[in-house]
Amino acid sequence: MWETVRKAQYSAYEALTNSISPHFAQLDASARDLITAYVDPAYNKTTPDYSVFTTRLGHGIGLDGHESPFVNQGPQGEREVKAGNVFSIEPGIYIPSDMHVGNLNGVGVRLEDCFVVTETEGRLDGEWLTGPVTAWGDI
Repeated sequence: MWETVRKAQYSAYEALTNSISPHFAQLDASARDLITAYVDPAYNKTTPDYSVFTTRLGHGIGLDGHESPFVNQGPQGEREVKAGNVFSIEPGIYIPSDMHVGNLNGVGVRLEDCFVVTETEGRLDGEWLTGPVTAWGDI
């Protein structure tokens, strides 16, 4: 479960760097689809699933703490990602006690790190301001 959340964090970064003009919704979808596939391998990706990843992927970091840009699907996530944006990337899996995923229930994992978008030669990239953890035990 922890490794799936770690991969979801990286998938958002890959969605950013592998797209010509990414939107925040794409980053959320990348991480959310990976997490949902962990829970339900038959997931068809037609609508966002919030069953175990119950929050948005992230939010802007600034004076208010939880502010725009919002890294989620829907109207707030339709903003294009731009160089200079600073936001959290914090995927999670939260399995309620009345739900079973394999032999797990009533447990959760979240990895939260901050990220700033940079641009080099017209391509978006970024710098992790905290983390990310690359392997179990690095914490």
